[in-house]
Amino acid sequence: MNYSTYANRLLAHYWHQCFLCVFLILLGIFGCGGDEVDTADDEVDTAGAEVNTAAKIVGTWELKTIDGKKPKAYVQQDIEDETAEVLAVENKILFASNGIFRQETLITTRGLILDSPTPVYIRSVLRITTKGRYAVSISTVVFIYSNDDSDIKLDLSLDTPGNPKLKQQLEQQAEWKELKATAKQEAPHDFRLDLDIQTLELEGEILTSTNNGKVIYTKR
Repeated sequence: MNYSTYANRLLAHYWHQCFLCVFLILLGIFGCGGDEVDTADDEVDTAGAEVNTAAKIVGTWELKTIDGKKPKAYVQQDIEDETAEVLAVENKILFASNGIFRQETLITTRGLILDSPTPVYIRSVLRITTKGRYAVSISTVVFIYSNDDSDIKLDLSLDTPGNPKLKQQLEQQAEWKELKATAKQEAPHDFRLDLDIQTLELEGEILTSTNNGKVIYTKR
């Protein structure tokens, strides 16, 4: 099987997923940036509210919807390749009591590269981790990213439903090994984010960001 005829298209597709996933993060609880706010005048009146919000936000929050859509459906709608299918989208953020946050995003997709006589898919698993520190001021959260604030990993694998022998044969081909090596070399491994201020609405165990669309997290 010759992978060279479609390798560029596949790689372009997966790089699109990388940047789409980064955009998903930026749309989420981090947003795309905000204006700095001065709460000094309200410090006395709001101190209790800040402590209350800071205590309630501690824990792990899981992404549930973006603009009313499930994360999987939200990502799928932006993929132009009809042969590509989003299998899973997971996004969670941990607010630790010591002021440290960690967000993890995972997107699993697969693209059809051969439909006859046995369907052959390339499956990609994209993992993005972002971390840093945070501070709460009423319903505003300030994110301060660390020097190593992000990590991106892209893993590719073959999927041949009902035909494991074919999968083994394809994995031994030089073209496939070369494609995997190229993917690891060309995938962006990290990105940097600046200080960001976001307005969050915390109601019970539901956390909502409305800076760039309506993004809802629930507490795990």
